[in-house]
Amino acid sequence: MIIFRFIISILGFIYVSSMASEYIAVVQMKSSKYVVVDGVVNIWAVYSGVFILAYLIFYYFNSFKNKEPSSKQLNYAVLVSVLLIGPLFTLATYKMINSNLDNYVKCDSLNHWSSRYSSSTYAISNDICLNLVSDKNK
Repeated sequence: MIIFRFIISILGFIYVSSMASEYIAVVQMKSSKYVVVDGVVNIWAVYSGVFILAYLIFYYFNSFKNKEPSSKQLNYAVLVSVLLIGPLFTLATYKMINSNLDNYVKCDSLNHWSSRYSSSTYAISNDICLNLVSDKNK
């Protein structure tokens, strides 16, 4: 059962890391016609997930060597990841993304707000916003 958990943790880490790399790509963008930026809670969840899954991989790897860490350590690692590390990375990323969007126009009609996901779309001009809206409605 530990092998299964270890493999699932590795696969989850790869998936969540790919999502985090998309945020890093948005931070490093030079010029693009439009950008879709996820909400703060979504970014927070991704960064927290990366650190939690990294610790779970370490936790299950130590279980293979019969040196299982205590569950108390696991609880502390999850709390630190969710309440300290995740928000710090989220705020830094969100601030860098917003500083790159100074010359962009917010496309209000393309914003997506729901209980599980939120995003905002920015374009370099109103014409591109209108083109994106018309493409969406097709």
